[in-house]
Amino acid sequence: MQEKRARPRITVGLPAFLDPGIGTDACIKVHAIDLSVEGMSVCSPLALAKGALCRVTMSIPGKQARNIHVTCAVIYSVLSNLSCEFRLGLRFLEFQNDDKAIVQEYLDWRFTDSVMPGATAAKARAS
Repeated sequence: MQEKRARPRITVGLPAFLDPGIGTDACIKVHAIDLSVEGMSVCSPLALAKGALCRVTMSIPGKQARNIHVTCAVIYSVLSNLSCEFRLGLRFLEFQNDDKAIVQEYLDWRFTDSVMPGATAAKARAS
């Protein structure tokens, strides 16, 4: 099968919170499976319809963990035979503030395994 994603993705094991109704304050805990600058997939106890809008909040690791908040569209929702949960594919639509840059910095770090996000190259060389 050929990869259809425009951007590379990484496997992650990060907890996240999903607001299935945007602004309903009915957040559910989900588990991020993979991440790219374009979107992510999560394991969720709740199935969402394709095209539904939701909001994800998660902490991105780094020297100082930073929370990101992003509005997403569901691109797929399938029952996982491994966990008895649903795997949701989410496309990022709108990041809050500089959250997209935070995700990109984390991905760059994970792809290169060099400087931890939040640290400058000069600080990394000094240590």
